[in-house]
Amino acid sequence: MHRVLFPEADFQAEGLAAAIVEWSQREFSMPPVAFGTSFDRAANRFVFTWQAHQRPQGAEVRRMRPARDLHGRFLPNT
Repeated sequence: MHRVLFPEADFQAEGLAAAIVEWSQREFSMPPVAFGTSFDRAANRFVFTWQAHQRPQGAEVRRMRPARDLHGRFLPNT
């Protein structure tokens, strides 16, 4: 018989997102994403607040390939 022992932990999916963001910033030298972390004692959980994404002024989205619909037809270039 085998046993698996592990410490008990509270898991929050939001915490995983924050960990991925911080790892990505370090690993790929990405610009920082502003988010706050606090602990809500009444709810016994962490609260994450995310800054809304804003594209830098003058930055444009460039498409590598023409956009197509689900039938493969080209979409208007807008």
